[in-house]
Amino acid sequence: MNNHSSKTVLDFYYLTNNLKTLVRSGWKQWNVSHERLESVAEHIFSTCMLAIAIDSEFEYSIDLRKVILMLAVHELEEILISDITPFDGVSAEDKLDSGHQAVHKLLSPLLKAEEYEKLILEFDGHETPEAQFAYMCDKLDANLMALYYDRDLTCTFENASEKLRNNPVLQEITAKHHATMGECFYQFEQTQERLDKNFNQILDEARTQFILLRAR
Repeated sequence: MNNHSSKTVLDFYYLTNNLKTLVRSGWKQWNVSHERLESVAEHIFSTCMLAIAIDSEFEYSIDLRKVILMLAVHELEEILISDITPFDGVSAEDKLDSGHQAVHKLLSPLLKAEEYEKLILEFDGHETPEAQFAYMCDKLDANLMALYYDRDLTCTFENASEKLRNNPVLQEITAKHHATMGECFYQFEQTQERLDKNFNQILDEARTQFILLRAR
């Protein structure tokens, strides 16, 4: 047995387990009142399950193994820099830079560190079919969870944090649609054009189910 390799595995395992208790910041900013909020690790699991199911049910010419690896490692940076949302006042460039520095440090003990770092850079580039697919899984999961948390209608714009309430894009959405959190996520996604027709179909189906549930 290679004791050094075993120690590396265990060190990496225990380090990444921190993501099991790191709550996704966006739900805190919306003051979601559910008993237990989604962790980053749970988000990663959900994106991987979406990738498997969507690859099964729709026609995509992708390397699913590569997609799963991307989704598994692209949030590792949050162990060191936490979960930074678009409403935290951090520029996209600064977030990418600090994130890449973080994952380089986290992955450096692994023999395949360079391979995994390249996957993260590919994911952030959004250019290859696998990176685009993984990115859409990431965004779709956030939208689906917003609808899930919105079932009891406690996630309102008025109850959100000040940084969200002061955001002009969200202000415009809520003024136009009288939106709860799930609807804000949905309407915001429509302005971004980040999802293809299949992913949008899934999101629309989830929104329809949510609306029907609320009507009961």
